[in-house]
Amino acid sequence: MGLPDITFFAQLIIFIIAVFFLGSLIFKPFLRLMQIRHERIHGFMKASEEKLQLAKQKEKEYIEAIEKSYRNFESLTSQKLAQVESELKEKRIQFEKENQKKLLEFREQLHSIKNSVQKDLEQESQSLGNLIAQKFLHP
Repeated sequence: MGLPDITFFAQLIIFIIAVFFLGSLIFKPFLRLMQIRHERIHGFMKASEEKLQLAKQKEKEYIEAIEKSYRNFESLTSQKLAQVESELKEKRIQFEKENQKKLLEFREQLHSIKNSVQKDLEQESQSLGNLIAQKFLHP
């Protein structure tokens, strides 16, 4: 066995020097860029998770506001319905009073007309009775 070939050692030294220079010129900046990228991605993910939580909170508040508005709407609707029913009841009572008043006036007019017609009939029957009596008694 002899001595190893000197070219092997030369190649080994050149490889080590190349790795050292390339490491400082290419690998370290590349690894630094990768680290910055990694930090940015995690920062963006954290910010997006915070914004997602904020969006969920806003959605919850929005749903609560809608439910509150709906309850208020139902309350106002039932109040308005009660008010309209009350107004209708008052108008019905007023209408019934007016109709009773008109009915009484109509009855009084009918009674007056009946009395007037009855007097006229009595007078005419009296005069017809007299006329018949004259014709039979005084032919």
